[in-house]
Amino acid sequence: SGNTSAPRRPGGPRQGRRHGGVVRAGVANERFRTLLSAGVYAGLVIALLVGGGLYVRGVIFRSFATADALRATRALDYDALRYMLDEETGVRGFAVTHQPEFLAPYRQALQPFRDTIIRLNADIDALDLPNAGDAADNLATINATYLNTVAGPLTRARVSDPTALERRGKGLVDRFRAIVASIDA
Repeated sequence: SGNTSAPRRPGGPRQGRRHGGVVRAGVANERFRTLLSAGVYAGLVIALLVGGGLYVRGVIFRSFATADALRATRALDYDALRYMLDEETGVRGFAVTHQPEFLAPYRQALQPFRDTIIRLNADIDALDLPNAGDAADNLATINATYLNTVAGPLTRARVSDPTALERRGKGLVDRFRAIVASIDA
């Protein structure tokens, strides 16, 4: 009669504590899964941001490279104009004076003009600018027409009326300038 405590049952207080521990472990697992999911999503977002940043960086880099290539092409365009004007200057000087030293700018511009047109066409092809390519071809055609129909006759022999040839040359040079301006636009 001294100790009347009831015998412990298998589902007694200890099991309840165990059940509470299971609940706490379940909550901890759920928190862990939530944190893990948040970490995975954060990692994905960071990867997307870094990837997007690298993509934008590449686009900007290509844009600057294209701008540099266009700038170089414009420079060649103006070089072609300068050589054409040097040819015309030399021919005009010779037509007026018939002194060979006036042909120096003409002679010095012939080969650089050819080289410049070749480089200009290569750059235009690399930039995939078909309309500009046609314009560059027209520059070469106008120059060849100038050399054959104006410079050639004026530099080979005395012409009775050089003014008509010089007018023709001026018209060709004006067309040349207009095409250069169209390439630059």
